[in-house]
Amino acid sequence: MYKKLLKIFLLFSGFLPFLTIFSASNKNENTIHQTIMKMYEPYYRRMGVLSFIKNLNNDKFKKQHNDVNIGIIETASSEIFNKNINNIFDLNKVSKINSNSTQIITKHGLAVTSVIGTPSGINSKANIYYASLNNNNLSEILDEFKKNNVKIINLSLDLNIVFNIDRFIEIFPVAITILENTGSIGEFQELLEILILLDMIMMIEANDEFDLHLKNNPKNFKNINDAYKKYWAGQKSFFEKLNDYAIDNNAVIIKSAGNSNYLLNNIENLWNKYFLSSETDNFIINQNVISNLLTNYSTKIANILNKISNLYTNENSPLPYIYYLRELSAFREKNKIYESEKLNPDLEKEILSATQSRYKKDLDLYTNVFSPFMEYLLKQISNAEKQIDKDFKVSNTKSWYKNDFLNHLKTLKDVDAVHSDNVITVGSVDFKNVRSEFSLYDSLRFEKIPFISAYGDSFENSLKTFEDKNYGTYNKEFLNSIRNDEILNYIANFKGTSLSAPVVTGTISLLYTLLDENISSSAIQALLASESVYATSLLKFFREDDSKYYLETDKIKWNHMKETTGYGIPKFNKMFYKYKDFQKNKDLNKKDGLFKIQNLDLKDKYESSEILVNFLKNYQVPTTSDYKTLTVSSKVLTIKKVIEIIKKSDYLRNKYGISFEKLHQTINNIFKNEPEGLNKNMFDLIVYMTAVKEKPNSSDESKEIVYSWRKKSESHYSSTEKVIYKETDTDTEIFFDAYLRFPQFEYMLYKIKKLSINFPNNNEEAIVNFFVDSYEYLINNVLDFYCVNNLKGES
Repeated sequence: MYKKLLKIFLLFSGFLPFLTIFSASNKNENTIHQTIMKMYEPYYRRMGVLSFIKNLNNDKFKKQHNDVNIGIIETASSEIFNKNINNIFDLNKVSKINSNSTQIITKHGLAVTSVIGTPSGINSKANIYYASLNNNNLSEILDEFKKNNVKIINLSLDLNIVFNIDRFIEIFPVAITILENTGSIGEFQELLEILILLDMIMMIEANDEFDLHLKNNPKNFKNINDAYKKYWAGQKSFFEKLNDYAIDNNAVIIKSAGNSNYLLNNIENLWNKYFLSSETDNFIINQNVISNLLTNYSTKIANILNKISNLYTNENSPLPYIYYLRELSAFREKNKIYESEKLNPDLEKEILSATQSRYKKDLDLYTNVFSPFMEYLLKQISNAEKQIDKDFKVSNTKSWYKNDFLNHLKTLKDVDAVHSDNVITVGSVDFKNVRSEFSLYDSLRFEKIPFISAYGDSFENSLKTFEDKNYGTYNKEFLNSIRNDEILNYIANFKGTSLSAPVVTGTISLLYTLLDENISSSAIQALLASESVYATSLLKFFREDDSKYYLETDKIKWNHMKETTGYGIPKFNKMFYKYKDFQKNKDLNKKDGLFKIQNLDLKDKYESSEILVNFLKNYQVPTTSDYKTLTVSSKVLTIKKVIEIIKKSDYLRNKYGISFEKLHQTINNIFKNEPEGLNKNMFDLIVYMTAVKEKPNSSDESKEIVYSWRKKSESHYSSTEKVIYKETDTDTEIFFDAYLRFPQFEYMLYKIKKLSINFPNNNEEAIVNFFVDSYEYLINNVLDFYCVNNLKGES
């Protein structure tokens, strides 16, 4: 019965990336690792990493490498394999770090781990530290990561759940158990519907004010739904801790961009049932209809709760006897004992003991999980009724647009974008380089999610495309061996940004291993943004109102990220050779390929209205038809973090001596009420291309400027800026000049000059000089600017 209901649940949702039904058989360790690697070979070959993986795993590959330590953070879950995975997988290099030593690697966690490391993964030599996230223990996890020198962290998860339907998904097995055992399973479908209706109301009512909060970052929310308030606060706290870890430990943090959820996939099912469609994308919502629905649902929820409560708590309840009959039937079937055969007393005792154990377990689930959830729903219905009364004061009807709900879900991604300053977010594309339908992205005004994309469609879904693209075929015997094995079948159906993120994590870790170096996170970002291939194909979607397919647009953002897929799919081989060349020439004044931008000087420029610092001067390139790109990345600091790092600097403290504390305190006072989430634009990139050629009929071979072309990359939130030039004329000489501008520095300098006069006994000039000196120190020692120069053409 449970499996049938789960199947209905999945059909109702269209898809749910992380729930699958499995069968079981055994595989030996080596075969499992080889099979998993073979599944993902087309992905790895397309990304230019397969040959490097094979070399690393080759027995002849004797070179010793420094260990790279990777942290994996997963949400706690009861979804585990029936088998002992330690006897099947080689998990010798996987350590579980939580203080709770009984934690088990979940199905989802094993799939992620097997992509990143272990003999089946991209980097078999990686040391993995696996942690389960629960009860706000992120700080504890990060402390353990620091002790173990973890330099790369993977998070294939979404946190701080807003939607009621997602809360239900979390307790789905418990709910089915309770409903089934109490004869209440008929209410299952209606329970889904009320959850979706509540979420629809919450999304519509909360969005406008939530969007205002994103733009203005006020101190207090006013009317916004509590769930959204908690989401903002939760994401802020969560990403602050990750950002601090990334900056303080020069670590690379990779997080899945997120998947379209059950709610979004099923809104239309509910609307078509209850509301009238009058326009192509519009539904007319009637207050009376919604109010009556809420009232009816409230009564039904109360009745369900009352019925189940009586069954579990009433002394005369038939439920214990029903449990006994089920255990008896199961026992007879298992042991092939006919109903006509009498059981001996010992067997009767065994059945009674099993009945009591099962009953007690389910009673605990009802008391501690199911009942609190249903009580929570009743409160949510009451809140929704009040909200509807407020919303329909002017008119009894209101128009809601279907597309609003996608935009509301993207608003939540915008919240993540506000806070995820030093986190690389990974979207998903299929093997045709089309954005996966489930892969989420932020809105155009942000430049964060996703930063990059990778292959996140499942092996099973990609089989046909592998063959069409001539990436190999898989025989029937191989496919059957997967489909008849519990673990392999799960991995073969595993998909989502939960897959694409560890693909990127494993790839980055392989750079660390093969190059024997803890690479700067800024260098990693610059390489990803520069050495990736845009996802050029567009997702098709079907519109029911005119029965036609349309292509999704993928607009270019200020920093040349694509809106839905970021900088595209990484090419590992290009990243590897770019960094290897950088390793050979670190001490040289090298300006080709990857290089670190150093010794930037602010002191003689800060009086200018626009502070431009040149880092690439009169750089000549050949005239080619190749695209020419220049990419720069740095870390991102909030103003609060800027002031904190200045205070910790021994260099600045020693330089300014006894006046340091006073100067620092003045700056701290100026910015103590600064809204967080704003003014984090560390730099803009401005590039001038100049084309010259010899003057005609000139006796002195003098040259003239034929044309010049200025390009800018001026995102407001991203850690990365990129400019792109197309082909140039073949009869000209081409020169480039590149500059960095520092908007956060300009803003802080302006505010210091404006407000420092309000602080008695302070010398404005001394404060300004101290700040300029301090920020220059940050630029050259903390922000870690790296550039990838492909102005001579893509290599």
